[in-house]
Amino acid sequence: MNYRKQISPSFEKLFPVEDFELYAVSTRYPEKLANTVALQSVQEGVYGLQWGSRLIRLIVLSEVPQIERNALWLLFSGIVEKVQYGVSQYKLRQRELRAVLNKLFAPYRLEGIAMPYTVEDFKREVREEVLASMTPEERLQGLPPEELLKRLPPQERLKGLTRKQIEDYLKTLSAKNRGRKRGA
Repeated sequence: MNYRKQISPSFEKLFPVEDFELYAVSTRYPEKLANTVALQSVQEGVYGLQWGSRLIRLIVLSEVPQIERNALWLLFSGIVEKVQYGVSQYKLRQRELRAVLNKLFAPYRLEGIAMPYTVEDFKREVREEVLASMTPEERLQGLPPEELLKRLPPQERLKGLTRKQIEDYLKTLSAKNRGRKRGA
């Protein structure tokens, strides 16, 4: 519905609901769903199912044929050979996404990959890479000094201070404490 509202000329002149089709995408064949709803094969890797009064097209990425027009779908198929084919055939239209896709699919270029690569894995790796590329000043930017000091033991906090600086600070604290006691 949001897409319909976004592309229609106005909220008063919405495109007809019949002009929109519903799609579902799954990496693997949904066994549990198939046990509860009849899935009609439309073509290899594509099924139709009735949900209420609406027809939904289900695209099973691991089953779509390995042909050039399916390259984008194959990138997310979860099958190493199909992902590699998708990477080799998919033509990116937005250059900014190239780095993201390269990062996402780098594990598939390694031989013998057997573990899944999740969005959480991607986020963690990107965070680690960004942090590693930052200077100490950039990493600390925005953190209040109190927050930084909480993480250091007293000995570390005093490193780099001269004896005179420490004594002067202690005198200042003493004077503040005496002032509080008088006011109390």
